[in-house]
Amino acid sequence: MRLAIAFLLSTFWIGSVHAKDVIFYEQHPDKFWAVKGVARDSGQVTCYGEASMKDGSYVEIHRSLIDGELWGAVHNILWEMNPTGGGTLRLNFYSGNNVNGGDFRYQVRDKNTILILSLDEKSFGEVSRNASHFTLVMPDNLKNITFSFERTGGPLLAAITECVEQNSKNYQNPYKKQNGTSGADGSAGDNIEARLNVWEKRLIQEGLILLGYYNGFAEGSFGKGTREAITKFQAEKNRPATGNLTAVDAATLGVTALQLQDKLGWRPLDNSKTGISMSYPSALLTKRGSKSELGGETIEAPSGKLSLMTIQVPQAAPNGLDILYRSVSERFNARITYSLRRPGSFIVSGTGNGQSFYSRAEQRGNEIRGYDLIWRDEENAKIYSNISVLTSSYFYPFGGDPAQGKPTYPVLAELIKIATKGGSEDNGKSSNQSSGSGGNADNEEKGITEQSQGALPPPTDGSLVTSDGMGLRFVFRYMPPDNPDLQYAFKWAAKSHLFSSIPEIRLLDGTLVLPRQLNYVAAQCGAVNAFYSPKLSAVVLCYEMIASLEKMGKALSKGMSDPDAFVDEFVRDNVRFFLLHETGHALIDLAELPAVGREEDSVDQLATVLLLTKFGDDESKNAKARVLQLASTWFKVNSSQSSPDLAAFADEHSLDAQRYYNMLCIAYGLDKQQYSGLVSKGMLPQARAERCENEAAKIKRSWLTLVLPHLAPRFAPKTASAGGTSNDGGSSSPKEKNPLEWDKKSNPFGD
Repeated sequence: MRLAIAFLLSTFWIGSVHAKDVIFYEQHPDKFWAVKGVARDSGQVTCYGEASMKDGSYVEIHRSLIDGELWGAVHNILWEMNPTGGGTLRLNFYSGNNVNGGDFRYQVRDKNTILILSLDEKSFGEVSRNASHFTLVMPDNLKNITFSFERTGGPLLAAITECVEQNSKNYQNPYKKQNGTSGADGSAGDNIEARLNVWEKRLIQEGLILLGYYNGFAEGSFGKGTREAITKFQAEKNRPATGNLTAVDAATLGVTALQLQDKLGWRPLDNSKTGISMSYPSALLTKRGSKSELGGETIEAPSGKLSLMTIQVPQAAPNGLDILYRSVSERFNARITYSLRRPGSFIVSGTGNGQSFYSRAEQRGNEIRGYDLIWRDEENAKIYSNISVLTSSYFYPFGGDPAQGKPTYPVLAELIKIATKGGSEDNGKSSNQSSGSGGNADNEEKGITEQSQGALPPPTDGSLVTSDGMGLRFVFRYMPPDNPDLQYAFKWAAKSHLFSSIPEIRLLDGTLVLPRQLNYVAAQCGAVNAFYSPKLSAVVLCYEMIASLEKMGKALSKGMSDPDAFVDEFVRDNVRFFLLHETGHALIDLAELPAVGREEDSVDQLATVLLLTKFGDDESKNAKARVLQLASTWFKVNSSQSSPDLAAFADEHSLDAQRYYNMLCIAYGLDKQQYSGLVSKGMLPQARAERCENEAAKIKRSWLTLVLPHLAPRFAPKTASAGGTSNDGGSSSPKEKNPLEWDKKSNPFGD
């Protein structure tokens, strides 16, 4: 969720403006001070006054347009401070013979720089407006520092106020309470914490755990440990470390948690014979099945450097838990790094002889249930340690998660929606953008949000059907990447209206009644991937995937008359298949469709059926066959590049070679005449081809049966035939140097 969205991964800055930053305001109220309004591409926006000295020392007074905070930053080259320090200092403002000021909390950013936290706007304005200069009275014998105004501080404050008033509408925080009061759980400022549900708070704690800031439980309640973790997180992001979440903090941590969980393959441990309810990183622990020495099972990484053993002792002695604690604690000559013992349970972690472990167990009556996580990889020791803490948060030895129900993330999902609009409110209105024109799309620096032509906004009464009888319409978002090397992928996707240009997505948009709007998001992810995030109801296409497809397309285009056109075609057709595959996951989730067998195989089948079905568009059968040819080529190339190891057989996806032949079989089964060349050319074995017609008919019929009950009122159920129709363009292919070159007319699989 991995969504890597620039606005959500923001950091506060100190000092000079970066090359990508947008300066939207600049004034010089006097010869000492400059006032600037700056929006970083990361999403942080402030109006601030800055004064610099010849030796490089400087002071900044910031007013955030996102959360309204007023804060300062001071840099003195003569200071030598403890980077982890903080405390209280005094600001004295001098006006004639009068001295006014007060004590303010500060935090050390580095040995030469401090952040002055949460300045009170009213009192600060009163003492600085008529001041001629001010002095920071530093503690611990640190050198004081003085800054002057040319006349008084009034012109500086007036320029900052003007900057804010002129630009606040573009960057206002939609979560800021009008009365400015604190939340019930101690939050302040924009009061975002009061709006988060328990699942969102847990997700934020999970983000803190996976990033290494928090080693407690993700139970959805923010106590002292969570506050300290938030403070550390804010400090490392160069933000005022208050311990209270802002909207940006919440979004950053929530999205980070989703991204890392997706990368780790975080999922419940199903079919556990022990009765334990827990979750684990299935992308790392893939070798499952062997019985553990303590009555459960062992799941290992292929490298053997990470293993999880579940524990079940049904007839334990009264002191069995004490015996187990000593057993796990005293192995490896371990140094215990954490231990929590309570009546009937324990948690213990330690390290020794190149190994680390995290063990947890609980005894009820005569039965003990628990788990033991061990890792032997120094290079990834930190992430494994963070995983061990998150695993503990999802461990329920004798029952399910007390936070019952399906997780929902409404506030965090709204933050992503706001992020794509540059931080401004949309007042619940759809952009209603035409899929084929620039229209009123948001500018590229902030991301682009679109919907198909004529799309109505969701009903305000909570209904799932709009007044035109259609379901909730899809939302298409294109997020600008941080990596300049991926900028071309962003522009290619956005300018071509990639999502709404795909016929099958256009067909499905509004056709079905779904409980939430489905988002299609193009973004930088940090990995070659396309995925569906149930938590955010979003199909995500990573720009890294586009780059990977382009690389493969260039390798396949050698000897072609127009290699550039082929590469574009190869990328577009494969993206089309991947998005339909992930749309299948979305439909299974949102419509709660049953997936018999492996879900990955089911959505491959749906994607192939959708590709090959005629929906009344202008795309010929040969053109559809071409899409299938290039999409299947991706699987064929990947299957030929390496032999699968044992872990590949445990993956939720079938092997690439299997997926390749499954696609060809469905195509041949749906239209034997159109795809006869698959068999005659030896691409599809005859033995498999004989069963394909019956197999494909069942697949198509099954998906129709599942989807038809969810059609929007505007669309009456239609009976579809599993067979194909006559060939509409099966001319023979000319002789080609490269077998993947196509004349845009003939059947690419023809004899």
